[in-house]
Amino acid sequence: MKKYITLFAFVCMLFLGMQTAAAQEDVEPSAMDTPEIKAKLKTIDLAKTVELTDVQIKQVYEIFLAYENNSQGIEGMTLARARKEITNLLLPGQREKFAKTFSKEVARERKMERGRDQ
Repeated sequence: MKKYITLFAFVCMLFLGMQTAAAQEDVEPSAMDTPEIKAKLKTIDLAKTVELTDVQIKQVYEIFLAYENNSQGIEGMTLARARKEITNLLLPGQREKFAKTFSKEVARERKMERGRDQ
């Protein structure tokens, strides 16, 4: 009888865990859609790659937030302008890392722009 109770408890915990995991999957994508979260994630990635100072992190976050708000329909910050402002904040060594890291992305965007022009 003790084995059956243990098995029943295990099955109940298994189903409870599956429901919790399914609920988290439903919540996470919508939570990631906010401009603030997107800006924070981009800032963290750049901070790791380029080794930003605390002051630079705050400034880069504001730039990314303005860009993300623009992509949500608010006018003002374009991707090109955001990159230019971020590049102006960086020190020479950081600029080199920034250029290397995002050179593939720049090439991809140029290719997309050429496709739109045709």
